[in-house]
Amino acid sequence: MAALETGGARLVPPPRFRVWRLRLALAAVLALATMVRLHWIGLGSLDIDEAFALWVARHPVQGIWSALARLDDHPPLYYLALHVWVRAFGDAPVTLRMLSVASGVLTVALAYALGRLAGGRALGVLAALLVALAPDLVRWSQEARMYALETSALTGATAAAAALLADDGRSRAAWVGYVGATSAAVWTDYTALLFPVAVTAVLVWIAWTLPRAARPPFVRRWALAHLATAVLCAPALVLLARQVGGGTVVAWYALNPYAVPAAALAAALVLMLGRAAWPDNPRWVALTTALWVVPIGCLMGMSVVVPIFVKRSYLWTDVPLGLVLSAALLRVRRPAALRLALAAVIAVGTAAGLAAHYRDDLGGDVLRGWDQAAEYVATRARAGDLLLFYVPYVQPAFDYYSARYRLSVEERGIPVDFGGGRTLFPPLRSADTAHVRALLVGRSRVWFVHGMYPSARPILDVLGAQGRLIDSRAVTPALRIYLYEIRSPRPSK
Repeated sequence: MAALETGGARLVPPPRFRVWRLRLALAAVLALATMVRLHWIGLGSLDIDEAFALWVARHPVQGIWSALARLDDHPPLYYLALHVWVRAFGDAPVTLRMLSVASGVLTVALAYALGRLAGGRALGVLAALLVALAPDLVRWSQEARMYALETSALTGATAAAAALLADDGRSRAAWVGYVGATSAAVWTDYTALLFPVAVTAVLVWIAWTLPRAARPPFVRRWALAHLATAVLCAPALVLLARQVGGGTVVAWYALNPYAVPAAALAAALVLMLGRAAWPDNPRWVALTTALWVVPIGCLMGMSVVVPIFVKRSYLWTDVPLGLVLSAALLRVRRPAALRLALAAVIAVGTAAGLAAHYRDDLGGDVLRGWDQAAEYVATRARAGDLLLFYVPYVQPAFDYYSARYRLSVEERGIPVDFGGGRTLFPPLRSADTAHVRALLVGRSRVWFVHGMYPSARPILDVLGAQGRLIDSRAVTPALRIYLYEIRSPRPSK
């Protein structure tokens, strides 16, 4: 099998001074990647998802599996990593997010390795730069969630797959890297299952182009690799089956009807740029195109039944996209206007995306503000007060900050206490108002913390009927606090 090459010819080793110049450029890119991920990383409180991740990570190792099986829709590797991270470095918000920062910077380094395989050091540096500044990759490298870790694992798996295709599968280390990184990604987030699906699509096409005598060993090697991956991931898939059967999977995101034509147009662009970048090597075109098109297409198809199409579920596809754009920039020299236009579009889009991230995702995140909420309640609460939460999922975020005040009030979730059901987002029904009334018996003051967006009208109606609103505060558009004084029940005649 011919090695994957650029332009059909092997690259001539560059002069030593050029090698050092590119090494310095890579170091600068890694420093830049670290800087943009550290910028404003401590702004605002933990959000509700980060606080839940910490709540899970604080469990004993053996308890993380059972907690996820009962309540969450993710596999355990990130939570186990965070468990070790917290024990080593503490649980301050910036400290928690540093695990994702490290994963994000590792992704940039792996993108360099991938780019170097695809076309040499210059392509590696440019691909690393685009990955370093990709707005969505920056965003999830600043969140204490699993998506940056998944992306780094899948970038490593992509580089290993590329190395195997480049040397006809002779590298034992690359096979171990491919199986290990792919398995680690699946153990981090289930959407990584779409990665071997995309790779298989490429392998089927490559096998079809091979001479008949070369097909059996090629198919056998890759089949064994995917079988080993399946064996390593089997326990995580068992956990997924329990989570789906138990109803813990939550579908939040409806498929935008404009997403399908937009994705189709983008897929055509990726294919066109790939063919321009590697005109004599269709395997690179197939690999990069499939790693972008197949996961997104699969998620769109799945979202017809279960709406799960949201950027973080296909975040890792930004890496092959960055590789294609980088290769096209280096390859497409004429007409010069086309190259300049492509560079300008990438630069403007990246700058606008980063500005929007810092302004909206960090500066304007309505799911944060829990430090302010905890302070507001703690400085006004009295002994004997009752604290109600809806939705119960927000309680870990509040408790993380209220712990510093040693707040001693009873906390209850509506319609069930946090962790008391089979889902983190139990629906609020009209019958649950009786439960609210029962909780108010014998209380003189009740706090109500309403976080996230679901309507709390039935709860507010009960509180208004049985008490008087004496205080309220809107911390963010998605976080409001109410304080009610409960009227004493009238004696029966």
